Amino acid sequence: MVESAPVRNDFPDGRILYVLPKGERIYIVGSSGGECEIKSDEWGSLGGPDSGSRSVIDCRFLDIESRMHALLIGAAEYPNQPLEGPRFDVLAVKKSLISKGIHPKNITVINPGKATKESIMNELSELKTKTNPGDFVFIYYSGLGTSAFDYNIRPPLSENSAAIIPEDVASVKTRKELLEKLIDGLRDVQPIIRDLDVNGRFVWFVLDSEYGANFLGVGSTFKYENVVFISSAGAHEKSAEIPRRMLSTFPTIDNEPHGAFTNTFLEAINGLLDCDEDQNALISYAELNRCVRSRMNERGFSHTPVMYPELSEDNEELLSRPIFH
Repeated sequence: MVESAPVRNDFPDGRILYVLPKGERIYIVGSSGGECEIKSDEWGSLGGPDSGSRSVIDCRFLDIESRMHALLIGAAEYPNQPLEGPRFDVLAVKKSLISKGIHPKNITVINPGKATKESIMNELSELKTKTNPGDFVFIYYSGLGTSAFDYNIRPPLSENSAAIIPEDVASVKTRKELLEKLIDGLRDVQPIIRDLDVNGRFVWFVLDSEYGANFLGVGSTFKYENVVFISSAGAHEKSAEIPRRMLSTFPTIDNEPHGAFTNTFLEAINGLLDCDEDQNALISYAELNRCVRSRMNERGFSHTPVMYPELSEDNEELLSRPIFH
């Protein structure tokens, strides 16, 4: 399992809590000249003195800014089916990531109007060169998607995959061109994610598009050691958007249009939902998934988020880790 970056939490009284990769907690109680004075309840990862005592470590150990990276993709400018949500989705997700400790310089955004296949694939391919072993990589997509179970488009895709639809898909004229233009999870993206995985990155991939559950594999074909994947919808399901005309019925986190899943995801990661089932002041990936599913069902949305690995296949216990960790 990858030992990813510490997760930072700031308190009003000036204390800074870092949750270390194995769940240990340390508090920064003072810093000077690049050295941090810390007080720890547990010291396993640091090899420090007894529980509850103080010591000094190099502050660079806790440098989450250089160890956390994100790629955010919003696709909305489709000639026949324009979307309102993705532009606001990527803005709100970026704001949330910055609040979680990801430095703006480490966040790459592809905004609507720029979400071509070439631009998306280029940025995905560059993640390996932009990151190092042990880094946390967050990938987010909001836009249209498809799969073999999409009986409107009926794309020639494997049932063990799904695809995201780039904005330049309008240029295709044949089914062969359609297949080449789609960003097929099995053909185009899984090799990139697997390369990041085996080379020591921890990847959290969040996909807000219809039919997306199989994008990185399904069941036994989801073969990664350090990847958590959440799709807004099952393999046979469409995803709902909350357009501006529906805001009075379905209010959103910032009163702007959003994907129904993304809005719920934002509520959860920003502490607006009670997702902390075990009351340990942290939200695990499994808790987040259950919380988002419950909230979306409560609001009457017809699609159900899907998370991989499944609990029964989670040999690395990834889903028990705190989110952004």
